[in-house]
Amino acid sequence: MRPCGLRFSCLSIIFVFSIVGSGCAVLGNVRNEESSDVQMKQQISVRQEPPGNLPETVHLQSRLDAARTELKKANREIKSLRDDLEIVSGVREMEAQVFTKRLAVMEAARDDAVREVVRTRARIQGMASPAEAAAMFAEARVIIDRMTEDAFNEQAMDYLGQGRKYLQNGKQEMERQNPGGAAYLFDLISALYESYRGIDSRTLTVNTRTVNIRAMPNASSRKLGLLSHGDKVTGQDKKGNWILVRTTSGLRGWVHSKYLQ
Repeated sequence: MRPCGLRFSCLSIIFVFSIVGSGCAVLGNVRNEESSDVQMKQQISVRQEPPGNLPETVHLQSRLDAARTELKKANREIKSLRDDLEIVSGVREMEAQVFTKRLAVMEAARDDAVREVVRTRARIQGMASPAEAAAMFAEARVIIDRMTEDAFNEQAMDYLGQGRKYLQNGKQEMERQNPGGAAYLFDLISALYESYRGIDSRTLTVNTRTVNIRAMPNASSRKLGLLSHGDKVTGQDKKGNWILVRTTSGLRGWVHSKYLQ
């Protein structure tokens, strides 16, 4: 009888250890599942983080993209208005005035968009180094000099005026330690010049009843010929308020700029 009792005790002990082992395994699985749940919740928490907690550079880049989009829209509208204004100018005066007012509004919107880009770039580090901005400034000055020599008619002078404004503002941004904003303005000059090269910058139209062509750039100089309203001439040089022109017949002489557009 004793051996039987001993066998029973051994079996009981084995059974108890089996239960304990199973319990530990179950507990371990539960803990692993809880750990997985915590990790999953953390991952979900990261993915569902509200936009307001995103880094500031992301918000600034969003503002930058929005401002650039507005700038492109404004430039397209300005080009369209200028084309329409050229068609109706001198034909339907009232309609031309409406286009002129709309053009002024869109130009103001364009300038606002440019300022927004410049301000935003000032807050984003690494957009351009001072050395890069200085190099772009030198290139922009060369472009403005070329445009100054080549701009004769009103459309070309509008481009030149805009380019000079960007150059001056870019120089100011460099002085304010904003090379990123300055570089952007100088880059706008390069883009402006690409559009400028696509226009006829030298063709001028006589805007008065008649005007004399003179041998020298002054009102007392010898008369070489006469131009009538609507005549087309080509600008070749400038001296003060006088423009050296060439007529369709090949005559060259000086005309005061107020009689040409």
